[in-house]
Amino acid sequence: MHRRPPCGLSAHSCFDYLLPRQSEATVKLDGWPGLLETSTVKLEETRLLARHLQERARAVMPLHNHALAPLACEDWSPVWAERALERIRELAVQVEKTAEATRELRGWLRHPGDSVSLALLRRLRALTESLLAPEAVGPAFATTSWNQLAIDLDRWVTLVAEREELRKRLAGYDENKLLALDLDALQSKWTSAQDAWFLAKWLRIGGVRRQLRTARTDASKPTVGTLSQVLRDGLRLRAINADLSTVSTTAQACLGALWANGEPSAEALSRAIQWGKVLHTRMVECAGDDFVWLGQLRQLLSTLFTEGPAAYAPSTSIGTRLTRYSEAMAELEKVMDRLASDVRLRRNSVDTATDHFAALRALTERVPTAWNQIREWCSWQKARRTAMETGLEPLIDKLESPEGTTLDVSALFERSFRRALLFALIEREPALREFFGREHNERIERFRELDEKLASLSRELIRARLAAGIPRDQGIDDVPKAEIGLLRKEIGKRMRHIPVRKLLAGIPKLLPRLKPCVLMSPLSVAQYLEASHESFDVVIFDEASQIPVWDAVGAIARGKQLIMVGDPKQLPPTNFFSSAGDEDEDDLTPDANKDLESVLDELMSNQVRHKRLQWHYRSRHEGLITFSNRQYYENDLLTFPSPEAGHGGVRFRHLPEARYDKGGSRTNLKEGEALVAELVQRLRSTDGPRRSYGVVTFSQAQQQLVENLLDEERRKHPEIETHFGDVSPVEGEPVFVKNLENVQGDERDVILFSICYGPDESGKVSMNFGPLNRDGGERRLNVAITRAKHEVLVFSGLRSDQIDLTRTRARGVRDLKHFLDYADRGPKALAAATTSSSTAEADSEFERMVAARIRKAGYEVHHQVGCSGYRIDLAVVDPTNPGRYLLGIECDGATYHRAATARDRDKLRQIILEGLGWKLHRIWSTDWWHDSNGEMAKLEIAIKASKN
Repeated sequence: MHRRPPCGLSAHSCFDYLLPRQSEATVKLDGWPGLLETSTVKLEETRLLARHLQERARAVMPLHNHALAPLACEDWSPVWAERALERIRELAVQVEKTAEATRELRGWLRHPGDSVSLALLRRLRALTESLLAPEAVGPAFATTSWNQLAIDLDRWVTLVAEREELRKRLAGYDENKLLALDLDALQSKWTSAQDAWFLAKWLRIGGVRRQLRTARTDASKPTVGTLSQVLRDGLRLRAINADLSTVSTTAQACLGALWANGEPSAEALSRAIQWGKVLHTRMVECAGDDFVWLGQLRQLLSTLFTEGPAAYAPSTSIGTRLTRYSEAMAELEKVMDRLASDVRLRRNSVDTATDHFAALRALTERVPTAWNQIREWCSWQKARRTAMETGLEPLIDKLESPEGTTLDVSALFERSFRRALLFALIEREPALREFFGREHNERIERFRELDEKLASLSRELIRARLAAGIPRDQGIDDVPKAEIGLLRKEIGKRMRHIPVRKLLAGIPKLLPRLKPCVLMSPLSVAQYLEASHESFDVVIFDEASQIPVWDAVGAIARGKQLIMVGDPKQLPPTNFFSSAGDEDEDDLTPDANKDLESVLDELMSNQVRHKRLQWHYRSRHEGLITFSNRQYYENDLLTFPSPEAGHGGVRFRHLPEARYDKGGSRTNLKEGEALVAELVQRLRSTDGPRRSYGVVTFSQAQQQLVENLLDEERRKHPEIETHFGDVSPVEGEPVFVKNLENVQGDERDVILFSICYGPDESGKVSMNFGPLNRDGGERRLNVAITRAKHEVLVFSGLRSDQIDLTRTRARGVRDLKHFLDYADRGPKALAAATTSSSTAEADSEFERMVAARIRKAGYEVHHQVGCSGYRIDLAVVDPTNPGRYLLGIECDGATYHRAATARDRDKLRQIILEGLGWKLHRIWSTDWWHDSNGEMAKLEIAIKASKN
């Protein structure tokens, strides 16, 4: 679907473009060579050509029935234009001359009708040429008896030609004397001599020789070897003369002097026959299916031939008509040829007209009226020829039709090319040709099931392999019994155990069998494992951004491979609060404020190979990570939208009466009280789902204040005590109160922030924000604001516009200003990076078309719901709860195609989205193309089902 041929247009992009344009016209690009092999360069060149074609055509619109339409000239120049116009004037003069000559000829021939085509004019000219150069004359040449006469003439020619050949062979004989002999008797005597005995044979042959000698012109005896042939030739010559003599009267009447008193020339007769056949054919061609006029023409010519050639000699009126017409037509053809050569005249436009002279007059009259456009016309013709050679003839036909004036050639080409390409791709790809959405959805579901089974089997396989490696009572080959004994002995002791370091050193072979994966801190590794301990295959660090280099070196040295997991945008190793002690954390020296370098920083600075994990799925509402994604991760994290379309997951509670006690306790009492009141109210509430809570403050002093206030509330409300113990309503997640420096690694459903810093009693705002003023302060902010899974609630007496960035260059302070703005105004504060779902544009024409059908069905729909690289294509708003989406609709567009693997595309994304509360429906563009109404019906069923 998304595979791109050389032109760069996938089947999906063709579907997407064509779906909303199905009712618009296309043309068949049958002349386009190698559609599937078309390159992007070729396609772009053709697009430019289509635009150029329209620009050139626009200058001479309308093209349909344009006065210059018969002209295909391309190269304009002033000299050429003047000469071409003169040729047209010359043609106009010759047309009238030829038309007059034609009228005279047709009048004499009594030709019916008012119009005459070029084909008939040429046939009439051929007829006149036959009449002006007769080989023979006679009434039979023009009458219906010609057919029988032609047969007789063919026979006569054959006889005359044979007689001429016989006479050549009998050249030594006098024909009259030879034919006067009794040739039959001589032939009989010659035949009988062949079977006689020697003497009789000799006598008989001698008699024949003596008889033939009398007919010789030189009185010599003929040789014996020629006697037989001479006798046969003589007999045949006598027979031919007899045949020709019987037809002599008829032949003389038809051929006149050409018969030459019975001694015609075979060549002359042959020419006469051919002339007669041509004449008869030309008569029939001139008449066509007008048999009445054909009869009249035959009668006219028969009468003319009876009168003889003198009746239509060049000096006669008939001869003058014939000559004038023939010469006029010849000159007209020459003038037309010259004009066609000069202006590349499309002869077909006039040559096929039923009235040739009317067409020529229209040409010579209309062309000069538009001659002021000839320069633009030449430019159009050049573009037209290029387009024709490229295979765009159907576009030309559309442009030159009556609708061409309103035609968008570029759009027509784009639709037509994409349609042809789509059909070619479907024809080539069985997967597209045989695609059905229902079957594909079933395959996806089957894939998910098999993938789950594979993962489960893989876990069981690993577990089984590890269990198989556990030594039993007798041990196994590579584990000494002594190690098993040592471990059993220590297990059996109640006291005086040997140190763990010594125990682990004593079971180097057994330890990896029992515990192939050992979980330790970097300090524990140094404490419990000897430097000589056998190397681990892999050492894995988590939260590597918080581990100093010197703490990590020992663990790294104990492994063959290293995997370091961490976020360079989060908290580095620090000695901030330990250095602060009882000092004012706002006034520490630069050295005290300096972050320590983490092992992760060290590795990244040395450009060790790394891979970025882009999927973020902790936040149950995309708005919780949107700010960090924009500010710290270049909007590169792949986050997933929430079906709750209301707030963005981050809420701002402004406390204008709150004051920061900068010179005293360094706390903000009003802020702390408001935060604790909100927390206690939520902990006591029994409405809604159970949530886990965490409190993050921006200073140690504020942390202590909140803890004290919370302790008081716990004493007042013992029913909330369960939220603070190991067994909390949300298992494993009791309420915590922490500050920026120690919150990394923790997460809760709801995080409540106490900014603490803000206006003092005099209303002044210091630009000192404790840890945020340090280098890397933005990392602390990033950690703090990404701890929540469902909601962040910010309590602050400070608004973003009260932070003056001209008074500080600390990035942490700058980011705090932007975060407060984001918490207050939501995604509008990040408008450059995020788009409101209700105003986002569709990713494709296909999505826009589906959305239009959904709106027509009475539902509100939003496009591209989300803030990061992954977005729900369409989301249907719940009409009873506008802050919630009923259904997410996924199309097979760019978001679907961008997934790296089938697991990402068809399993993991859906699991995450359904975990966030989405109900999903998928529409395939192929199915929509074939049956949009059927797919819309399925979609409406899914929407109604999601309401329940």
